[in-house]
Amino acid sequence: MVPYSQDGDPILNRYARQLEADANNFRALRRLPSIEEMWCVPTPAAGPDIVLGVVDIETTGLGDDAKVIEIAITKISLVDG
Repeated sequence: MVPYSQDGDPILNRYARQLEADANNFRALRRLPSIEEMWCVPTPAAGPDIVLGVVDIETTGLGDDAKVIEIAITKISLVDG
C-alpha cells in the first residue's frame, strides 16, 4: 500500500490555488482520504486502539453567510486484529 500524502496531485493543487486566489467567486474543496489511504503502518500488537472522531457539517453554501443545516458526528475505533 502506498502511504497517503496530504500533498495530493501537484497539478490539481496548482489549479485549486488559482481558483482560491479569486476567493470572492471560487472555493476549492479537497477530498478526505479513505481509511485505506490513511492506514499507512499496522498498529503494533501491544499498541493501543486508535480512536477517531469524524465530523460532517452540511451548509447552505460555501460563503461566509452560509448557514449550518446538519451536523453528523461519529466515533470510530480501529482495532488491529
